[in-house]
Formats: sequence, structure tokens, C-alpha cells
Amino acid sequence: MGTDRKILNSWKEIASYMGRGVRTVQRWERHFHLPVHRPAGHDRSAVIAFSDEVDDWLASTPIRIRTSHVERTGGLPSRTRELLEGVRTRTITLIRSAEKLQSSVIHVQEQQERRQQRKKKLA
Repeated sequence: MGTDRKILNSWKEIASYMGRGVRTVQRWERHFHLPVHRPAGHDRSAVIAFSDEVDDWLASTPIRIRTSHVERTGGLPSRTRELLEGVRTRTITLIRSAEKLQSSVIHVQEQQERRQQRKKKLA
């Protein structure tokens, strides 16, 4: 056993180590496979966890950034909504312009290649 490994002997110790409530870590075990062990091998038996496994789980588990209540409810001020719509519209315009430019560049390159091929045939 490494020196960094602590044995957490109950839901309460696991929750305290993680800075969360007991029900939260129990839910994380159920839904997100928080690494806990049941020495008796039964679903409802006592649990233990190893701090290094919990740390690894925390480091490798993706997180979701919560949106604020205002964003979820669409309750942004009208001026902010207008500005966001303007940004969205300009972004779409820029994307379309970039696509047209790319198409034009490809067209010019193809024309140049055809001219070079004609010159080679004539030479």
C-alpha cells in the first residue's frame, strides 16, 4: 500500500473526504461508478473506499458546467439578447463568407492547373 493511500471506512468518511454529503456520494456510486468496495460483497453492506482511487475517479470523471438560471430560462435582458443575436448573425455571415472564399480559391487553383497542363501539352 502506498503512503498516499487512506482507507475511508464508511459513507460518512467518503463524503467528508470528498467534501460532499453522504447521499451525494451514494448517488455518485450508483450513477457514476464512484469506486467503493463492499467487503461482504452484498449490495447493501458496509463500504470502504481508497483515497487514491477516489482521487483518480475525480480526476478522470468529466464535469458539466452548469448554466445559470437566467440562461436556462431565457431570462436574459433584452439588450443582451439583441447583442447575442447580432453576434450569431455576424458569425454565420463570416462562416458563409469564408466558405465562398475557400470555394473561389479552389476554383482559381483548378484554373491554374488546367493552364499549366495546356502549356505542357503545347510545349
